[in-house]
Formats: sequence, C-alpha cells, structure tokens
Amino acid sequence: MKTILYATDYSDNSIAALKYAHDMCVRMDAKLLVTHVGDYPTVINSKPGKSIKDLKNSRIEENNEKLEQFCKANLGEDWSKLNIKTEAIVDKSIVNGIVSKAKEVQSCLIITGMKGTSRLRKLIMGSTARNLIKEAPYPVLTIPEGTSFNEIKTIVYATDFQDQDLGAIKNLVEIAEPLHAKIKVVHVAPL
Repeated sequence: MKTILYATDYSDNSIAALKYAHDMCVRMDAKLLVTHVGDYPTVINSKPGKSIKDLKNSRIEENNEKLEQFCKANLGEDWSKLNIKTEAIVDKSIVNGIVSKAKEVQSCLIITGMKGTSRLRKLIMGSTARNLIKEAPYPVLTIPEGTSFNEIKTIVYATDFQDQDLGAIKNLVEIAEPLHAKIKVVHVAPL
C-alpha cells in the first residue's frame, strides 16, 4: 500500500495541508503518516540528571501527543480509526528528518504547508519547503499559507522540456489518476 507523508509545524497554515493529505490518502487508498520534525534538545534549562537521550525521548513523546491532538482537532474525533499513523521525529535538520522518514517508508508523496517570508523569491515559497523540494527523492506538494481545502480537480505541471520531465509526469499521472484530476502541462517561453 502506498504511503503519503505529511509533515507539520502545527501552524494554522498547515491545517489545509493536513486536509489535502487526508483527502488524497482516502482517494488514493494510501496510508497517511503524519509527522513533526523537532530539533535535538539541549541540556540548557533542563532538569538536572536528565541525559540527552531522556530529553530526546521526552520531546518525541510530547510531540506524539501534540500530533494526535492536532489530528483530532482538524480531522475529527474518529481520526484514529482512519488509515493514519502519527510519528514525531527528532533531527538536526527539518528537511533531513522529513526526507529520511520518506525514504524509510518509501513515500509516494510528501505534503507540507509553506510560509512566505519578506524577500520576493521567498514570498513564493518558504525556505523549508524550497529545500524539501530540492532534496526529496519523491514528489512534494506544498500548500501555500492562507489556502483553504478544495478537492483537487486539476494539476498543472510546468515544464522546460528536460528529459527528467517524462519521469515526473509519469509520477504525476499515478497521483492524478485516483484523484480523477486533469493534468495540464504548460511551458512559459522567455521573450
């Protein structure tokens, strides 16, 4: 069975991304892995006698509970009866943590929300989302800040006519088919 990995930072902006991930899992008959990647804990301000391993385990436990509450709040009381698993991860890098987990479960798709920043280029896509797209060996769907959930009916693929486009479009067809979504391939030529 296919697995879709959804990574969250618990922000309001990531709620629509969770709803897209859930809808796609249902329509694709896939499992949904809901995850949060936290950074390694430090011993600063920690209780005396706690090892880094204890702090890491505590952080994972806290985030597992937080993930369950996030799913319950945004997918309803019966979320745990669905084909959804939650897993908190601790890693030095959010992108590395997501990519490593996606490789481990052989995800067919990674979904995450994205935030904008003040620079024009970063307005379009936040640094975590941009780096995830660059590093992930699987397709990545980023849901922009301020988006509301709507059923996916059309997927646009922008191409610059590279050889790798053929493989990407093949992967896209595998995603679009169970969604009953149209694919529009576009190319914007420079003037």
